[in-house]
Amino acid sequence: MNSLKSLIAAMIIAVVISCSLGTVKGKDLTHQVGYCNTKINAKESKEEGDSSRLINWLIYQTPVLDYRQHVSYNGYYAAAECTVNISPDDCTGCLENISNQISALCGLTDGAQLNVPACHLRFEHYQFPVDW
Repeated sequence: MNSLKSLIAAMIIAVVISCSLGTVKGKDLTHQVGYCNTKINAKESKEEGDSSRLINWLIYQTPVLDYRQHVSYNGYYAAAECTVNISPDDCTGCLENISNQISALCGLTDGAQLNVPACHLRFEHYQFPVDW
């Protein structure tokens, strides 16, 4: 029963994400795919967590280091990618925007992912293939 509730919650969140984004610096973000891991990470609620550190690192390093990064730290895994046809500043802006959307829509979770045409961001508490 919990699996069904988690699946329904993830589907609802994906629909909310689909309806809540607009544009970043003129880039259309209306066609995206996203999900929130419904498992809440109580450890991170006490202080800024390892996943937040990884995401912040990715936001500012991905545009500088080849537009595609996959990193891990202390049991968290994160990946980010921007399309090569946008500037480094647009890449940073796109990743900041979807990071903020993930925070607003998912809250504090063990993982989330949001893919828009210009950039992608994912973090989890387990290893995952980077196949976007």
